[in-house]
Amino acid sequence: MVSDKRLSELADEKMICKLSWEEEKSVAQELQKYRQMYRWIPVGERLPDHSSIMVLCMDEDGSAWIAYYDKFRGKWHDGDFHDDIAGITHWMPLPEPPV
Repeated sequence: MVSDKRLSELADEKMICKLSWEEEKSVAQELQKYRQMYRWIPVGERLPDHSSIMVLCMDEDGSAWIAYYDKFRGKWHDGDFHDDIAGITHWMPLPEPPV
């Protein structure tokens, strides 16, 4: 795996093209992992694993929400105790918070 420090060094030096074959392969694998992890997931494919996890959602009108899916009621909520959010078509995990 290419470390974040190494990638930063290469980017700072505009030398990303000077990766070794092993580094290039590792970068490609890391990118694929993140693409898979942070892609829009259709609700027909699967729903979030846990009801308590907030995720980024997109509804059929193109509006974005940060919400959770209540598996017991079968509804999306944004946590403000107002009406349910209707028409969610896709979701994705939120990124990790800053350290």
